[in-house]
Amino acid sequence: MANPLSTDLRSRVVAAVEEGVSRHAAAARFGVSASSAIRWAAAWRSEGRIGAKPQGGDRRSQRIEAHANAIQSAVAAQVDITLQELAALLVEQHGARFAASSVWRFLDRHELTIKKTAHAAEQARPDVAAKRAAWHQAQPELDPARLVFIDETGASTKMARYGRSKRGTRCVAPVPHGHWKTTTFVGALRAGAMTAPMVLDGAMNCRSFGLIGRLAQSAGREAGARSHRRSAAPRPARWESPMTQAERKVIRAKVGLLELARQLGNVTQACRVLGYSRDSFYRFRDLCDRGGELALGHLENLPQP
Repeated sequence: MANPLSTDLRSRVVAAVEEGVSRHAAAARFGVSASSAIRWAAAWRSEGRIGAKPQGGDRRSQRIEAHANAIQSAVAAQVDITLQELAALLVEQHGARFAASSVWRFLDRHELTIKKTAHAAEQARPDVAAKRAAWHQAQPELDPARLVFIDETGASTKMARYGRSKRGTRCVAPVPHGHWKTTTFVGALRAGAMTAPMVLDGAMNCRSFGLIGRLAQSAGREAGARSHRRSAAPRPARWESPMTQAERKVIRAKVGLLELARQLGNVTQACRVLGYSRDSFYRFRDLCDRGGELALGHLENLPQP
């Protein structure tokens, strides 16, 4: 569609016609067609308009806008209703036929965007609802030092990027083949630090998740006990000495190794998971037995990345 002629040219043609010049003469004077001059003069006299009407856009949206209340009510009643289901509902209840693309444009204009529905249906069960209510009531009394949040993330070599090719042809690109490997990182986050980080050679399973849960639960109990002891009694002199962030990080890493070995019941496996040697493990254990966790705060014998 060609761009409309300028409003300035239109106003000159209309002004000439209003001064008594014929429409054909005004069109010849300004180099436009006689039909344009006739149409512009008629629009000025009937509507008082000189400029062109808006061009393009969705000119047929008025048909579906007439059913706006029905569509919005259907979405409110069933939030996961599909475009095809909405189109079928309009045909069944109102006899109006619309394509799925028209329904999508209507929803987009009304800012009814698509989102994930992450609400578990089991929440409606009476026993689950009672437990959730008890959980919400007990939240204000929880000790933040004992809260532990567990999450996981993973990466796989079985990953291929999307590409482009002509319609009807295949898109071929090189991807790594052979042994596809999945690596999973799991960690528990507490109010003060990361707890029980683990790297698994493979995907998460029930046994691995149970292990990280036990580690996080143990760390939460120990953190809560330490918090209670610190609040109930004055700190010993040895706790009053300043400790750098690096020293605290070293202590957490070594304590994590000792705790992981205790949970697994296997020193070799714990050292392999966290990247320590068996000699380092036994040295850490002896230091902890003699001087407590503060004796582990030395920047040595850490696993190298």
